[in-house]
Amino acid sequence: MRKAISIVLIIASLFTITVTSTGCGNDADYAAPLKLYDAWNAGENVTGKTVEVIANRDYFDELIFNTPSPDLKWSISIYVSGDGADKIKDGDTVIVKITECEELLTNLVFHGTIVD
Repeated sequence: MRKAISIVLIIASLFTITVTSTGCGNDADYAAPLKLYDAWNAGENVTGKTVEVIANRDYFDELIFNTPSPDLKWSISIYVSGDGADKIKDGDTVIVKITECEELLTNLVFHGTIVD
C-alpha cells in the first residue's frame, strides 16, 4: 500500500511541476510592442493577435504604453479597455489582444483588450 501511495505522490508531483513550468498557455503572439511594430511594418495583419506589454505608464485615459519606433517614423501607443484595465500601473506586465490599429499622422495607435 505504501508503494502505491508513493507512486501516486510522485506522479502528482511530476504533473504539478510540468503544469507550472509550462504555464497556462497565455503566451503572446508577440513578445514585446516593438515585435508587434515590426510585424505591422512588414505588412502583417496584427488585428486579433496578442502582445506582451510592460506598461511604461500608469493607466490614464486607456493609454498604458508609448515609445518611439526604432526608425523614429512613428510614436507607438497601446491603449487598452475592459475589465481590470484601469488597475494597470507602470511596470505591470499584461497581455493585450489587438482589436484595432490606427495611423494618425506620426502616431501609430494599437487598441486592445486585456487577456486573462
